[in-house]
Amino acid sequence: MTDRDDVYRPDAPNGRAWSEMEGRFLNHAELVYQPGERELVREFFALLGFEVKEFGLPTVVLGVDGPGQTDFSNNAIYVSEILPEQLALSQAVAKALESPENAALVAAFDERRRREPQYHPHFGMRLARQAQADILARIEALDDPRLKDRIHVRVFGLDEPNVAAPGYIQAFVFTDIVSVSTTVPSGLTFELQVVADQSQLLSRRAMEAEAAAAAAG
Repeated sequence: MTDRDDVYRPDAPNGRAWSEMEGRFLNHAELVYQPGERELVREFFALLGFEVKEFGLPTVVLGVDGPGQTDFSNNAIYVSEILPEQLALSQAVAKALESPENAALVAAFDERRRREPQYHPHFGMRLARQAQADILARIEALDDPRLKDRIHVRVFGLDEPNVAAPGYIQAFVFTDIVSVSTTVPSGLTFELQVVADQSQLLSRRAMEAEAAAAAAG
């Protein structure tokens, strides 16, 4: 079986049923959006190249695999309208952050997050260099203020001093169109990651050896 077939996809040739699963897999993430912004969420994720589906439920289903994906119960991101209790908490947190003291903390957090997004919570997606370039071009060409004013990009090339992963070209997309937590300001970050120099990548075995050597002193 190919690697793709071996991920327990019942619809794939030689695929195995999920009820037979023996390993562990990343299944999905659940995000939220503000009331009235469902269509904006669809447009944002389509901009990033996601396959967007809906099934008549409060949740918008976004397939990470892109066009052609048939199994939207796995390898997906779900986005639901924020529930009243979380919305109330979110609004309370936002109001508290408006005080001069807290506003300074938010500004410092956001400045560091945009300068070094690799070290802050984010979603990472690996894709081909052309696919990354196409997404960045679509964002650059935006003229709809509903999207343009709420999406920001920072690209780290191979020679970027702050690059956290040698061998990669990392494009970070910042937005407040979707969120996961009421306590983290400024929304979410999505990393569009391209392997540009395979020779610079550390293998898992090499990373474990480095960690063991460091622990041994």
